[in-house]
Formats: sequence, C-alpha cells, structure tokens
Amino acid sequence: MYVIGVRETPIEPRLARLRFNTTCGAFEAYYHSLPALSKAVILLGDPQGGFDGPGSLYPKLARDLLEHGIATLRLGCRAPHEYRQCGIDTLVALQYLDDEGIKDIALVGWSFGGAVALSVGSCARNVSAIAAISTQAVSSGCIRRLGSRSVLLLHGGADSISSVKIPRAIHDGVTGPRGMIVYADAGHSLKEVRRQLHCDLRDWLIGALCAQQDVKCDKLA
Repeated sequence: MYVIGVRETPIEPRLARLRFNTTCGAFEAYYHSLPALSKAVILLGDPQGGFDGPGSLYPKLARDLLEHGIATLRLGCRAPHEYRQCGIDTLVALQYLDDEGIKDIALVGWSFGGAVALSVGSCARNVSAIAAISTQAVSSGCIRRLGSRSVLLLHGGADSISSVKIPRAIHDGVTGPRGMIVYADAGHSLKEVRRQLHCDLRDWLIGALCAQQDVKCDKLA
C-alpha cells in the first residue's frame, strides 16, 4: 500500500481531521496537537467503536494529554478483524507522526484495537509503550518481540467477550516493564469504571512518555 497524500482539515485550534488517501482506499483520524511536540499517543478503536474508544473515553483523554504536552491521534479500525490492514493503517499513522517530528510514541487499543496495538508496537521502532484495553489475543511471538517496551493491560473481570485469561497470559509472557489492572465488576466496554479507567490510563501514559525525558514534561499553561 502506498500513501498518495494526507488532507488536513482544521476543526478547532488544537484539533484537525486527517484523511489518508492510499492505493488501498482512504481512512481518517483525528489529530489533537500543538506546535513543536515530541511525544504522542495513537488511540485505536474497536471496529464498532469508531474513533471514541470504550465509553467514549478517547476524546477527553486526548484533551487531557495535550495539556501535558502529548499529542494524540485517534484512529478508527476501518477493516473489522483484519489485522493486516489495520496494522498497515497504524504504521502509516506512525510515519505521519514521525514526519511531524514526533519520535516517542505510545499505542493504546481497545478490544480488537488492543491486539493491533500490541502487534504493531512489537515491531515499530518509535513505539516505547503500549496499553491494551479489553484486548483480544495475540501470538506468543508478538509477545516475545515486545522486548523492553512498557506494557499496561486493562481488563474487566466480568468481560464476557474477551476473557481475562488473555491479558494474564500476555502479562506473564512480557519481559519488559509491565502492569495489569483488572476491574472486578466491569464488562468489555469498562463503562462501569470509566472515570477510574481514564485516570489510570492517563497517568500511566504521562509517566511512560515523560519519565525518561531530559526536559521535564510539565502541564502546559
């Protein structure tokens, strides 16, 4: 697949709609950014969840991260359950951020998007951290290739769609920094613990992306 061009349409001062035109069709994303940022998060949705993530978590998370000097690109999965196409789209988004001068990136994915985040993150050089929410399964080879990348797994204990055994197996196989949070009574969308999920994910992302920065990653004025 080749990228023909990217059309950027401003929506508001800190938000633009991106349309990636490729030889395999077009896909869109929402980009929350400010000039001269060096860190970013790509938020991957489930095919049924659009750009907003579980319980419409992603837009507020993106705004909060931007206040801490972290850009966010919200990317939908245009090909339901097709890992190859969704993985390629994510790699195109990573290249776009690299062209923007952003070299330190975290991936976050929900459900099917969680598996895509883990798969792409295991081989992308500019990805340093991955968070998977209510994730589906990935291969053992992918888990081994995560190497020293930071990994956070967030799951509902009452998830009837994706068993909690999946993130536990991933956690056991990861060799680098890792963490896991199970919300006992929450289901697949984690809507029962949306506020706590937001805080846990936001704080982890800020820590993962800013901990090693030689210039302090402070909250923007």
